[in-house]
Amino acid sequence: MSLYSLLMHCALALASFFSVRLMLPKVLALLDKSGLTRPNFRGDHIPTAAGVIILVVPFFW
Repeated sequence: MSLYSLLMHCALALASFFSVRLMLPKVLALLDKSGLTRPNFRGDHIPTAAGVIILVVPFFW
């Protein structure tokens, strides 16, 4: 693997990481608003099975 290819892979990984990090709270808020979450023992809202499917399926589609 050339140095250029390695740098491009690292840049793509960083861009993907930060885009998911920025979008995840918004997606979880949408799931909460639609009723696809339930509170855990701390009171945080976590996705139910349907919410997890909505989060995971697009990655495998």
